[in-house]
Amino acid sequence: MPHVRPPAALLAALSVLLLAGLVPATAEAQIRRRCRSCERERVRVYVREGRRDYDRDYWRRRQLSLLVGVLNTDLGSNDKLPMAAMRADWRLARFVRGEVGASYALGQLDFGAAGTPGAPSGDVNTSLFTATVGIQGELPIPFVRPYAGAAAGLFGRFDEKGSGGQRFVRTTTAFPVGVRIPVSDRLSLRAEVRFRFDADPSGATTENVEQTAGLSFAF
Repeated sequence: MPHVRPPAALLAALSVLLLAGLVPATAEAQIRRRCRSCERERVRVYVREGRRDYDRDYWRRRQLSLLVGVLNTDLGSNDKLPMAAMRADWRLARFVRGEVGASYALGQLDFGAAGTPGAPSGDVNTSLFTATVGIQGELPIPFVRPYAGAAAGLFGRFDEKGSGGQRFVRTTTAFPVGVRIPVSDRLSLRAEVRFRFDADPSGATTENVEQTAGLSFAF
């Protein structure tokens, strides 16, 4: 039986159909690959830019804290005095923050200098102030940020006028230990224990402990 060669027109038609089926599939596959590549690049850019913005915000972040609590003092009778404090801090390095702050406590303390022979007894209304500058080491993990630090500054005791009590300003040092708990991008809860050592005109050192809690506002 002689070999029959297919007509040239039939071969051409089959070639056209084959190309019509392969070319779109190939083009679609290439488009999909390009789209996936573009999408991955967009994600990388988004993550990179978002991380850059987060880092910039993280490094520049400043906070203002408003705290209330009690001051445990050994000024004669280990009284617990109501107190309030305002502190501002800012980031110096990834794990380091600077801080400035002031505190105010009021109540009744022993009259005169504690331990002074012949000093009159009794209580006197007083106001206690501090103004300090310090540094903190903070662990900036996402949900809880513990910190510890040291501060130094001035301490003032101002007994009520006319009482014959003490009115002076001396130095103070403090060692805070606390934790910040972020609630939102700009709001955190803050709790702190601050061990404070106030100089006295007699040359002694008064040991105090501040126990405070409050809110921190980022700006």
